[in-house]
Formats: sequence, structure tokens, C-alpha cells
Amino acid sequence: MDEVLSVSLSLASGFNKKFSLTGSASGFTIDFIGHTYATCYAAINPKSKTSVRLKAASAGLWRLARARDAFGFASPDHIELTAWVPAPGLPIYSDSEYVIVRDTIDELEAQAKREDLRIFSTYDSHKASSRLLHEEVIVLN
Repeated sequence: MDEVLSVSLSLASGFNKKFSLTGSASGFTIDFIGHTYATCYAAINPKSKTSVRLKAASAGLWRLARARDAFGFASPDHIELTAWVPAPGLPIYSDSEYVIVRDTIDELEAQAKREDLRIFSTYDSHKASSRLLHEEVIVLN
């Protein structure tokens, strides 16, 4: 038991992992890949154009799905896109812009469902880091 408790787990090696479908150096990056959890991060800005708002997040879903499906990739149990959204009630955003955020998340969830992935939306970095820790560290123990 003491040996298990004395092992220090480092998550640093899981961040910004390069991944290539062909083995070349010109692959793409997955923001975090661990033993049981993988995620790409995307910010949802309701003030940006619709195509821009969805483009980065959709690309993150695509990267996660391709990495999962690639030959030889040991797929983590939980793969999701972490979508950064504005905190509720910020005076810089109108009610209609919060509706845009919700609609964007709904569209991403539909895309994720087609790829058998998940969306985790949050405005709080503590929630995002707690989720990563829970999925990657606590699940292992």
C-alpha cells in the first residue's frame, strides 16, 4: 500500500500531444491524452461569426474522433471536447448572445453524438481541471 501511495503521478506528459494518422511530423495536436481521458479545448465566443464559432470546436471533435479511430491508438475510456463558454450574467453579453452559446453547444452535441463523443461545457477553469483530474486520476485509483 505504501508503494502505491508514494508514486507521484504526472499529468504534464499528457498535454499537447502530437498525433499523426500517417506517422509524419505534420500531424495534429490533441490538448490532453491520458490513460483514461482525452480532450480538446475550444472557446465558444458568441460575438464571433457563426462559421468561426463552430470551426475550431468542430475541428477539435474531428481530431478526437480520428485519433480514437486510428489504427494502433489505445483509446481512453472518456473522450470529449471541453467547450469554454462565457460565465452566466456577464454584462458584456446580451441575452441573445447567451442563446447563441446554447445553440452552438447544441450543434456541437449533435456532432459529437454522431462521432460517439461527448461535450463538456464550462466557464470555470476549476471545473475543467477537476473533471480532468477525476477522469484521469481518481478513476485510475
